[in-house]
Amino acid sequence: MIPHDHIRPDARLLAPSLVGRIVDEAFEVLASIGVLMENPDARTVLLDGGATEGPAQRILMSRTLVEHSLGVTPREFTLWDVPATNAFRIGGDEMHFDPGSAALRIFDHQGNAEREALTQDLCDFSRLTQKLEYFHLQSTAGSYHGGAWTADANHSPCIDAG
Repeated sequence: MIPHDHIRPDARLLAPSLVGRIVDEAFEVLASIGVLMENPDARTVLLDGGATEGPAQRILMSRTLVEHSLGVTPREFTLWDVPATNAFRIGGDEMHFDPGSAALRIFDHQGNAEREALTQDLCDFSRLTQKLEYFHLQSTAGSYHGGAWTADANHSPCIDAG
């Protein structure tokens, strides 16, 4: 009998040709539109690594640069939470749910309108996702220290420490 913990479901939601098209279009977006990069240290790392300066704080990355970077990146690594009680293997067949953590704009239910996120919104979001069992990797709003949530300057110490 095969132990049930070794059975992994296999779900294919997209045809291989569509996956290739999506990847090609993503490379085009990175090369022509780029990504908004407000963190000066991250900008320096990317520019020193071969990316180019785009308009309005955007960083442009060629397909060659991205493919090279992916080629030299570890295929998997372990990420620990702040108190070092939980570890998450990133890579392989592992799947983690991340609710997103760079909420530049949010829907304000009280005002019934979209608005720019405030630090408190992101702290509230982080506190909520800490309680949700299947959301593993929310990190950029803040972190928990000594019984209180703290808005971090960049990311959680778990992400910043590598």
